[in-house]
Amino acid sequence: MSEQELSREQIDRRQELEKKIFQLLSNRPGLRLQELVEILDAEEFLVHVKGGLQFKFKEYSNLLLEKEEKTGVKNILPTDVIEVDKVIIPSRGGEILAGSGEGLEEKKIIPRTRYLMEVLSELGLEYKVETGKLDENMFRSRGYQIFVIPEKKKLIFVNNEEGHATRI
Repeated sequence: MSEQELSREQIDRRQELEKKIFQLLSNRPGLRLQELVEILDAEEFLVHVKGGLQFKFKEYSNLLLEKEEKTGVKNILPTDVIEVDKVIIPSRGGEILAGSGEGLEEKKIIPRTRYLMEVLSELGLEYKVETGKLDENMFRSRGYQIFVIPEKKKLIFVNNEEGHATRI
């Protein structure tokens, strides 16, 4: 979507989305850009540049705008993202046996957080997200996120890695 193709309303909405993402990052200085991008299922908009990572705000917000145009549903982004200093849903204890790794396939990533955000947007529900640490001794490569939905007094535990349950 080029700048010329956007109406004033769309430009304002895109700026609102960009501001919201920027606020999520600036309100939580300890929050890593990579964590937020994983929650938003926006890894394709994260680029490696000299000295670090950069997020393509405009391109991501354009994607959200296009989705809003198609569905008629306004995207609701998290009101806050909080990083907690613990593992959310630790793995079951047990001995890990070392092996060659031969025959093991890398687990697929299923965009459950994106699907959940779409459903919450359709329902018009605001939410915040808590993200925890990942223990290096765990098999999983991604940690759980907790979606806190105050209006419904619900917590939803989500992991985007294949083989992990979503819990309410």
